[in-house]
Parts: sequence; structure tokens; C-alpha cells
Amino acid sequence: MPGPSPGLRRALLGLWAALGLGILAVAQEPFWADLQPRVALVERGGSLWLSCSTNCPRPERGGLETSLRRNGTQRGLRWLGRGLRGRARQLVDIREPETQPVCFFRCARRTLQARGLIRTFQRPDRVELVPLPAWQPVGENFTLSCRVPGAGPRGRVPGAGPRGSLTLTLLRGAQELIRRNFAGEPPRARGAVLTATVLARREDHGANFSCRAELDLRPHGLGLFENSSAPRELRTFDSPRLIAPRLLEVGSEKPVSCSLDGLFPAPEAGIYLELGDQRLNPYVTLEGDALMATATVTASAEQEGARQLVCTVTLGGESRETRENLTIYSFPAPLLNLSEPNAPEGKMVTVTCTAGARTLVTLEGIPAAVLGQPAQLQLNVTENDDRRGFFCEAILEVDGEILSKNESAELRVLCELMLTHRPAPSDLQSPAHSLIAIA
Repeated sequence: MPGPSPGLRRALLGLWAALGLGILAVAQEPFWADLQPRVALVERGGSLWLSCSTNCPRPERGGLETSLRRNGTQRGLRWLGRGLRGRARQLVDIREPETQPVCFFRCARRTLQARGLIRTFQRPDRVELVPLPAWQPVGENFTLSCRVPGAGPRGRVPGAGPRGSLTLTLLRGAQELIRRNFAGEPPRARGAVLTATVLARREDHGANFSCRAELDLRPHGLGLFENSSAPRELRTFDSPRLIAPRLLEVGSEKPVSCSLDGLFPAPEAGIYLELGDQRLNPYVTLEGDALMATATVTASAEQEGARQLVCTVTLGGESRETRENLTIYSFPAPLLNLSEPNAPEGKMVTVTCTAGARTLVTLEGIPAAVLGQPAQLQLNVTENDDRRGFFCEAILEVDGEILSKNESAELRVLCELMLTHRPAPSDLQSPAHSLIAIA
């Protein structure tokens, strides 16, 4: 039987040699696939070269699996070097926040894999602070909200690539109000937003508020990227200042005024004054961002009692008001009566002091027994009581304040002067020696 031809023998020898080398290689080291770089951080929309290689001497097939766009150019197609085989491909227009490309090869009936990680970042080119209220009442809360808007598909915000490297800070002038880091949030989380509730203070009028974004990629060898929003000025206004009397007597009139500073735009503001259900007609002045209204309040008997004086300022669909209590009262002066203002000696005279209800009267330092009751005294007139003065005081308490009014009167005593000698006939004609009465 003839043996194999020389050509067949050479082919079989080559096959046995190759199999022997493969078995030896398997015995010497395992086969693997490698992807370089394994981890990469790329600016959104940028490109990256990835090298996919293996130490398998005769890979059956292999390549790079990824959803990212690839450039048509390949480097080192099935290149050989340092005993490795593989390809290098360029990925372009990378926009996904995070993707995991896979390098794979089929070798000796096994699949070799190497998985990578590519993250994208976007510089905080746009930092926005939500507009502030047109005017903000002092002592009330308002909201500061800062966001880094996203430009990627499906509304994702890639401004934190990785998001843990992003920090947002809200500021009042140069003062930090609140700072937030986005560490621990998933890369695909929607929105990079920082919100804070701030109490408006009087000194915040005219203050600038802003937001600063910092993307610190120095640990990744890329640097620090910073940007700030345009500042927004806060205009605050306090409650209107209302200057008015606490008490107003029936029949009298007094001025009241209401003013408010820090209004913007002040010419568009309205200011109103009301006493109870009565709308007053104030004179309004405007200086810069200050508004003032002045009116005269006249008290009538129909308004007697506790009333509220209200000042209201309106602007931009908002209103702010201040209320003050005003008590309108009636307090007639006391009446002091002498039963006989001109009385002869020995006459009994009654002195009476009266006033209105809820009033305590005092006559010659002696108070009446009951509120609203008169005070009296009686005296038997003597010569010494001539030109004697009597003092009556009325006291009324109104809204915790003591008010007083007084009245006085004088008693005149009548008496006869008898001559102690007989006048001469010539003196009888003289009026000086007539019988006279002195009042």
C-alpha cells in the first residue's frame, strides 16, 4: 500500500506542529481579552480610541460591541505585536451619560471578554437662577432655585460627569447660603437642581443672589470647571409704617400718615387708608422708591368706640397692610355748680360737681363714691368764704390711658357794713356815708 504523498505529509506535519504549539500555549498561560482604556471620561460630544486585543494565537472571530457611533477608520486591523492580536476603533460623538463597551474574542471554543466603562461630562456652561419675586415682604420666606440645564437627549443633564463631581452653591453676595454635592446619585438622574428656602430680611433689600457650579474633575486628570449664574437683585419691602393717634375725642381731628420704602416699581403701587368701613381720601406723595399717604381723621359721635385704622399697599397683584387700633371717645368737661354763687353770710350753699358716665369726679380732693355720680359739699357761708375757689376734676380711663378735665368756680359773700358814729347833717348829703352793700 503506497504511503501519503510528500505534500500531504508536509500538511499533516504542520497541523500537528500547530496543535502542539496551541496545547503548549494553553498549558503555559490562559487566553484573555483586553480593552484599553478600561475606564474613560470624555467630554460630551467628544471622541475616544479604544484598543480591543487578545493573546489568543489564532482567534476565530472577535471585535468591539458598543452602542456608540464608530468611525470607519480602524487601526492595526488584526495587528500582530508582542504576541497580541486585535483592533483599535475610534468612537465619535459620544453623548450617552454612561456606556459599557465590550471587547470579545472566540478562542479554542471559549469566549473571551473585557468590559469597559465610558462616562461623559459637560462643562457647566449654563447656570440659571430662577427669577426672584418682583417684590418680597420682609419676614416671609422666598425660594431660591438653581439649575444646570441639560442639552442631551431625553432631557438628561450630563453636567455632572460623573455627577458626584458636581457641586452647586447658592450665594447672597459672597456669602454661601447652601451647598450641595451630587455624590451617590445615578448618572442618569434627571436634573441638577438646588433649591433653598430663605427668610427675607430688611437688610436684604438690594442684595444680589447667585448660583455657582463647580465640576471638579482633577482626580480624573481633567481639571476644575466653574461657572456662575447672572446675579439677581432682591427687592424687599417691610410692612407699611402707620403713624396715627391711639385716642381721638369726638369732635376733634388729627392727621394720620402711612409710608413704605423699597417699592419697585413704586409708581405702579397703590396706597389706601381706611377707618373702620370708611375710606379716607389721603394726599399721596412719591419720592424714589418711597410712597407716603397723609389724611385727616375727624371723629364723630357715631364712630365712638374701638376702630381699626388700616393702611394697605398694593403692587403687582400683591398687597401688604398695617393695622392700628384707634379709640374714639366722648369726654365732656365737668360741670361745677354753686346753688348761690353770690350768698349772704349765714346762707347754706351747696356745691355740686358732675360729669358723664364712666367718669370719676373729685371735688376739693374728695372723690365721688361711684363712677358717673356727682360729688357734693355744703357750707354755711361766712365772711371768710368770700372769693373762695372750688375745684372739680373729672377723670376718664380710655384704652388704658388716664384722661382728665377740670372746672373751677368762685363764691362771693354779701354783707352790710353798719356805721358806728352818727354823721353830721352836712355829711348826710355825702354818698360815702350812705348805707351800702358790698358784693
